[in-house]
Amino acid sequence: MQINLHSDHLYKDWKIASQELLSNSNGREYKIVYEKDQDILERICKLVIGIFLIACTLGHAAFFNQFPERFNEAFQTKLIDEATSTQSLESYILEKIDRCPCVQRLYAEALAELQAQTGHTSLGIRFHSSNSSVFPEGSRGLANFSTGHVELQFGIEEDELTAIFIFELTNFKQVRRFYEINARLHSGQFSTADEYAMECERVEYEGIHMHHRIVQEAISTNLWNSNLDIYHSGLQNEYATFEDYWNHERNGPHVNYHRESFYRVYGRQAATV
Repeated sequence: MQINLHSDHLYKDWKIASQELLSNSNGREYKIVYEKDQDILERICKLVIGIFLIACTLGHAAFFNQFPERFNEAFQTKLIDEATSTQSLESYILEKIDRCPCVQRLYAEALAELQAQTGHTSLGIRFHSSNSSVFPEGSRGLANFSTGHVELQFGIEEDELTAIFIFELTNFKQVRRFYEINARLHSGQFSTADEYAMECERVEYEGIHMHHRIVQEAISTNLWNSNLDIYHSGLQNEYATFEDYWNHERNGPHVNYHRESFYRVYGRQAATV
């Protein structure tokens, strides 16, 4: 038996329903349905859910309205932190070489050659992330002759950065030779990409020896850490001679970087040695 109640007074409805149940029970189960109050309850539930959804929507809107500002603030903070870090790294490198006469000489000679070949009156440092397109594949430093900067990978330990910076200084010191090789390239004096790449690598190999001599002097006279001599082991083993060095590097990304310069002028149809 189902009793439907329609009164506006819940207590009165319950009393009437109770009495009706008692008088008609006979051991059977009854279900009381308060139709009006059930409708009210459904409306209340819908209202509560609606208010909740509106509150959630407004809350999310407020969050997303603030999100760009918060993201930008976090991003700017990251940029400031990185700028501070790179400034500290640059100061560390320059102060370290300022206290070392042999590296000071290299820096002065590199700047003089750069100025003579390009007109640049300063030699600076710029930092980039590891996935930057500035660097040839596999490299963490670059002597940028066109801008007068040593490009360095951000996030490397300070002494290693200093060692890479010194090597790039040897490239700046030899900028005239690189320009001469480039002029020979454009005048058709190299018949293959490997022939051109080998001449570029020969200059860099001499830079490796120059780096080794200068850093060894810095270690002995200025008590630099021996780990700054990053080419010591290679010169003793894998590339004691240029031929060894060439055979060690010829299939690597560094040599391919020079090959690409040749291909940009003469195309990829040119054969390699």
